[in-house]
Amino acid sequence: MRLQRGALTAVLAASAAGCGANSDDAAPLGETWCGVVAASNTLDDEFDSVDAQDRAALATVVDKIGELGRRFRAAAPAPIGSQVETYADVNDQLVEVFAAADYDVAELDNDALEEAISNLDGVAEQIDVFTVAECGVPLGADDT
Repeated sequence: MRLQRGALTAVLAASAAGCGANSDDAAPLGETWCGVVAASNTLDDEFDSVDAQDRAALATVVDKIGELGRRFRAAAPAPIGSQVETYADVNDQLVEVFAAADYDVAELDNDALEEAISNLDGVAEQIDVFTVAECGVPLGADDT
């Protein structure tokens, strides 16, 4: 069974929205904002294709979501810094929800997922505007 595009995929796509660093605005780890966004879009595709019954594969993708939050924090451009922090916090919450369920989708705390996603209200649009203007990549761009 594949995970369908849903709440978590929407969060991943929303997390991809803040791609706006110029090439000379490198993150402390040397990664540009647009580079992190490209990685997020790839992760979105990977999440879409993971077998929801394969808990090890799901755990691997969820761990990448956690790492993505750290990368977003490191590469966040100043104009959208607070919005990026919100996205990274949501990534952290999602990782916690999946870990608490031992990566068993039948055991996920849907209320906790919905609460995390609700924290993105209004922020996604702000990051998306910045992303398209600076990176030319829309929110959750699909390369496939």
